[in-house]
Amino acid sequence: MLNNIIKIIDIFKWYLKTYKLKVLKKNNGKTLIIPELNTSLLTVKINIIFAKCFQYLGYQIIIIFKRKSKFYEQYYKCVGINLFFYLETKQTSEKLILINKIMKKSSNSKDFLQSKIMGISVGKWIASRIVRELKVGVFEIINLNKKQLLLYVSESINALFTIRSILDLNKNCSIMFNERGYSPSGEIFEYCLQKKINTVQWLGSPLDNHHSFKRYIKNNKDYHPLTLSKKSFKYLLNHPKVKTFEQNMMSHLKSQYENKKWFNRQNLLKNKKIYTKIEIINKLNLNPKKKIAVIFSHIMYDATFFYGESIFSNYEIWLKETLKTAAKNKTVNWILKIHPANQWRNEIESENKSTLEKELVNKLFKKLPENIYIIEATSDISTYSLFNSIDYGLTVRGTIGCELACFGIPVFTAGTGRYSEQGFTIDSKSKKSFENKIENIQKYKRLSKEKIKKARIYTYGSLIAKSIPMDGININYNINNKINPYHSDISFERISVKELVKKLDIMLFLKWFDDKNYHHSDEDLLYLEDRKINN
Repeated sequence: MLNNIIKIIDIFKWYLKTYKLKVLKKNNGKTLIIPELNTSLLTVKINIIFAKCFQYLGYQIIIIFKRKSKFYEQYYKCVGINLFFYLETKQTSEKLILINKIMKKSSNSKDFLQSKIMGISVGKWIASRIVRELKVGVFEIINLNKKQLLLYVSESINALFTIRSILDLNKNCSIMFNERGYSPSGEIFEYCLQKKINTVQWLGSPLDNHHSFKRYIKNNKDYHPLTLSKKSFKYLLNHPKVKTFEQNMMSHLKSQYENKKWFNRQNLLKNKKIYTKIEIINKLNLNPKKKIAVIFSHIMYDATFFYGESIFSNYEIWLKETLKTAAKNKTVNWILKIHPANQWRNEIESENKSTLEKELVNKLFKKLPENIYIIEATSDISTYSLFNSIDYGLTVRGTIGCELACFGIPVFTAGTGRYSEQGFTIDSKSKKSFENKIENIQKYKRLSKEKIKKARIYTYGSLIAKSIPMDGININYNINNKINPYHSDISFERISVKELVKKLDIMLFLKWFDDKNYHHSDEDLLYLEDRKINN
């Protein structure tokens, strides 16, 4: 009852906030599709503001829901958007054939992961959803309830038929995602790329009070949204202000960590403190005579299968094999840094679960090897403490890799799809090659000046230049009060759409999104203007 009252109040507040956004403009033959399939109230609200701005440019707006969603739909209806499509659930002989084709591969995880329908990698999208929902590190299809799996597969096929119908009925379409990786969004994402639809993703930037955007084409469909295109990287490396970019990169990192703003949307720096190298050594009881290598874990069930190619089948196996090999190399101090987002997720979901990383360590070792140390997700040690303290970093493709390289620290990757093969990381093509590097890690020297420069410019482009300052749409990711039950919400001025589209973030995004010259390229939306260091 209380929850329903809270929802009604929020919808009423939304109605009052958005009453000036109801003005429509005649459609000019273009259509914007917005999937709300793996969504949240915050995402819905942001999509609505963007949708009204696109309407102002003459776009017809189509919203895709899994099924009727009176709550979310009401927010759209408040601003006059009411063209909703739902996943087609009607069974047909064609659908049943495709569903049975996938289900026949459900006895083997590897075969299922490689399943394709209509050229779409449905297996990996469904598997990504399953490990995320179950919060497990390994996809083991043999343990899944077959009825539940059938529901996932059916929904996947329904999504493909739905987007096919929408594209058949509407010409000159574009599509905008927030979450584009988990089934059934992933299938629609890949289908649109196959059909050469203008496909864009928006996301919260690692820089506080900023947005980031990524355009996808077939050639970059496996890339992380913060990946910098080759063209952008070359442009920044040859820019007259390249030295300024380097300086800004280091200043931004320092200020964002010191002010606890880095990746603020996940509250990763809450209660964190920056320590010196001596303090780190004493706090963790490290051997001061040995070098320090840090293994940076991933959230094991997060984006497991849809970014790049990994030399290990998942993040859990990578961590397991890395720890086993590290334990044998006693020439260095090994630190496992458990991903701090574990704590944030526990707080958001009101849980107090042990991390999968810690559970893995306990299964792997009866007693923790004397050369391995652990920084828990709840530790007060800020990641920035490590930049001037450690000698090596290991990750599959985490953001930490490009940050460490900015400080000259060699980074050993175990996967593509982010910043590998850009000239500043130590990459491997096989498990044996990766493990050989761990066995001999103490022999590697710090990065050269040229590699450090590449790392700083790439990281500047990826994390800062691709970050657009919030202006028209302002997002508060960490609301913590009893009055507002939601942990995130947006704010914007009560102005007309005509005025809203003049706001910096919206103006830049609309211009870049709508430009046909970019629709079939991976051209990045960059913002190179001077920024305040302490924003």
